[in-house]
Amino acid sequence: MKDIIMKFARPLVIILLLPLLMSNLCSAEDSIEKDLEESKIEYEKMLTESRDVIFNALEKRREVAQRSGDLKLLDKVQLEIKAFETQGVLPTTVNVRSYQYRINQARSRREVALRLAISNLTKNGDLARAREIQSKLEQFQASSKLRPEGTVRFNKKYYKVYTSQLSWNEAKKKCEQMGGQLVVINSKEENTFVAKLVALTDTRLVWIGCTDVTSEGTWTWVDEKKMNFKNWDHKRGQPNNCGEVEHYGVLLLGEEGRWWDYPDVPTQYPDWTKQGRPGFVCQWD
Repeated sequence: MKDIIMKFARPLVIILLLPLLMSNLCSAEDSIEKDLEESKIEYEKMLTESRDVIFNALEKRREVAQRSGDLKLLDKVQLEIKAFETQGVLPTTVNVRSYQYRINQARSRREVALRLAISNLTKNGDLARAREIQSKLEQFQASSKLRPEGTVRFNKKYYKVYTSQLSWNEAKKKCEQMGGQLVVINSKEENTFVAKLVALTDTRLVWIGCTDVTSEGTWTWVDEKKMNFKNWDHKRGQPNNCGEVEHYGVLLLGEEGRWWDYPDVPTQYPDWTKQGRPGFVCQWD
């Protein structure tokens, strides 16, 4: 008789407990989703507040420049306001350290929330949702942490101008150490975009990622792809391989973004590099 009771009692207990178990599971999932949403709201709020700090600082800087009659500074500040608003380019006329600190903190908290959600969903057996959040985490990391601060997006790639005066090979190595490459320009639109970024800095020419050092006259990009788009300054006879040492591409802002060929170390050939010493542009996927 006892065996018969136990035989029917076990399924009955499971049936009675099932709603409670399902309720707990749903409650756990709701809690995870709630935490994710709250972390997203906090992240976006901190981004907005941090951007407001920069805009306020720029506006004060603009007012000071106007009151003092400094037209050059006023024009620069106005350019930086527009660049920060439309492209996220960090300004140079105001202190951005606190902004960068707040942004890093916001990103760190958002990443922790995503990782915790992945862990809890995996423990609960909701593997499909865990993989979905894992994908979001990877996208978030790709868009915010695998590149230096101050990169600007254009057509799914990211760019940053550096004014350090390195050789072409040093600049190439520097970009690669930061997980990117010297800029590869594949269209007129991209060339115009890069030129506009350069215009926001104190340099007027930059290394780009092309060279014919392997075979004179056969220009290739650092990613080893064929050069389909070209913007050489043919009116001034470029590229001309002056002294048979000019094997590296530079973009000149004063020539409407036209390209010249330059020697790897411009200081060694001052007579052929009167346009100045280049900065460089790095690019990230």
